[in-house]
Formats: sequence, structure tokens, C-alpha cells
Amino acid sequence: MLALRATPRYLKDQLAGNRTLLVWLSPDPSSERPAEAVIPLAWDQAQRRMELLDGRGQIRSMPEDEFFSRHEPRKHAALCLVKTKGVRRSDPPREQQMLLSDFWNPPGSAPQAQNGPAHDPPVYQSNDLQSIMTCGRALFRQRRYRDAIGVFEAGRHLAPDNPEVLTHLAHALLMGNGGVMTALRHANKAHRLAPHDPFVLETLGSINLQLGLPEEAVRYFELAWARALRQSAEVQVVIMDQLVRAWLAADRLDHARQVAEQRCRTFPDYPLPRDIRVQLPGLYGARRTAPVALQKQLAAAE
Repeated sequence: MLALRATPRYLKDQLAGNRTLLVWLSPDPSSERPAEAVIPLAWDQAQRRMELLDGRGQIRSMPEDEFFSRHEPRKHAALCLVKTKGVRRSDPPREQQMLLSDFWNPPGSAPQAQNGPAHDPPVYQSNDLQSIMTCGRALFRQRRYRDAIGVFEAGRHLAPDNPEVLTHLAHALLMGNGGVMTALRHANKAHRLAPHDPFVLETLGSINLQLGLPEEAVRYFELAWARALRQSAEVQVVIMDQLVRAWLAADRLDHARQVAEQRCRTFPDYPLPRDIRVQLPGLYGARRTAPVALQKQLAAAE
């Protein structure tokens, strides 16, 4: 599998050879088309149209001008399926790695978007930001991330420069597999508007961790931790756990253990998540269970 740029010349050559490509199209603001991944099936150069297979299994036609114009902001990212040993190994640059991250989850992680059975549509007042945020947070706690994304998008249209709205939207996109690059764009804007907000910093750290950039994630989590010392225990625990995961991803078990041990000493009533306990066995002060009252509180928070 190779990371490639889908230039017109390259696509023409590959389509002529019947090679399968998965092409990432960036959003189209003019027609309000969202970002999407498609497989080109044919290119009729006489009619100047592309035949594309989308993720729903539907084939549609698109003018070639539109197809290629949608690569301007971020370039096309294509996955080229090749035979083993058919080509030399390629290390895509960081920009292309970030683009390709939208196609799959990081190694060892499972998809987090689980909307479950059908739910009633979200109810909120479209002209009331507080109503929108209350509804979005409730959906997020229910793990209805896809629904929460739509609600927070409504909040963004109502208040495009509100860092709280942008942060919640970025986090919902991250949890709901709505596109890492889109989440990063909203989180970066929130950071410009509120550079010291620990919630913004934690969200940026989580995005970088999912992008496979643990050192960058550590930087944001440490800043978030420093800014969250006056926040509730629940907030600090989440940030410290993420910092431990980032150090583990960076292969720094010493730093991960130091943070985890301090977290256990500072918040002994909050058990460490299982994934951290597994990677740091024998951690001093780690509790496997929480008091019954706290278990109920944590379950409600989730």
C-alpha cells in the first residue's frame, strides 16, 4: 500500500492499468459537499467526467474539473493497492501521513463511533447556543457521536469564533471518526482563540496522539495539565491518563510510570484505565476498583 498524490497524469496511467485507488476528496464549500473517500472506476476524457464509487456502494458521475479542483486545499491522498514486493518501500511526508490518517484508525485502536440502535432526532433551539451545547453534551455522554457532530456544527454556524463550540465539535469528530483533519482544523482555530484553555489543549493532544505524533501530543497534554490544576479531579484525571498514553506511545516507559504514579497518589479514588494498567504492571498505588459511589459517578460521566 502506497501513499500517492492523485495528479491527473498519475490517475490516467493507473486507471489505464486497472489499478485500484482510494482517493480522498476534500470538502467542497461551493456545493456543500462533505469530505469523502471514493474509488475512481473510469475517466471519460471525451465527456470530461469521472465515474466514482463511494462508501455507500453507489456509482456516480462527477465532472473532472470538480474532481481535480477538490484537491487544491490539501492535495489528493490516494491509497494504491499493489502486490507484495511490487514496489520499493515509501515513507510519505508528515503532511501526507496526516491526510491518510482519515482512512483508518491507529494500530491497536478500535473504531469509537458507536451510535447503536436508531435514536430520536436531537431536539434543541437552533437560535439558542446554550440549548445547542446542552443537547450536544448530552449526546456526547450517550456516545451518540455522529448526532453530537451535527448539533455542534449547528453551534459553529451560530457562533463560528466560539472556542468552546469548536473544541466540542473537534472532540466529537475525533470520537465519531468524522475526520481527523477536520477535527484538527477546528481545534487549531480554538487554540488561536483560547491558547491557554486546558480543554482545547487536551483536544489537540488527543488528535496528535491519534495521528501517531506522540511527542507533539505530550507537549499539549503537559500544557493542559499545567492549566488544569484548578479544574475538577475528573478533568485532571483524563488529562493525566492521556499524558501517560502519549509517553507510552513515545516508548518512554520511565516518564509514563512517573506520571501514572503521581496520578495514583494525587487521585487514589480514581482507578487507572485497564489499558494503562496492562502496559504498566505492578504500578504502585494503582487501584483496580473505585468506591461504589464513585463508580456510579464515573458511569454517569461516560
